[in-house]
Amino acid sequence: MTPQKLQEMYGAMLGPKAKADTRRHILASAARLDLPAFAMLRGQMGDFRATEALVPFHGAKFAIDAEGNDSPILAAHLPGVQRWTIHGVSHWLMLDDPEAFNAALDDVLAHVGGT
Repeated sequence: MTPQKLQEMYGAMLGPKAKADTRRHILASAARLDLPAFAMLRGQMGDFRATEALVPFHGAKFAIDAEGNDSPILAAHLPGVQRWTIHGVSHWLMLDDPEAFNAALDDVLAHVGGT
């Protein structure tokens, strides 16, 4: 991984729906990443087996994600997970539309609390 490749990768993840402030903040953060630590983290991400980790958990499971991302590795595709989708945002949905993200989180918490 090089600084240039990291900027390109994050730029692609931001996509066309990212707000200007989100793009600026994310790319600035990516420029400060410790590249060896990032490479180690990325290398280990595939080692986590979420489906197996969920077996002992019997509570409610929710995922709040961005519209248009239907990758099979999303939490929304795990067994028993209910999905909340926010429209018109990038991968960093909480930065692009904090109000919509907070409203979705409130909905999830109300659902869990039964209110």
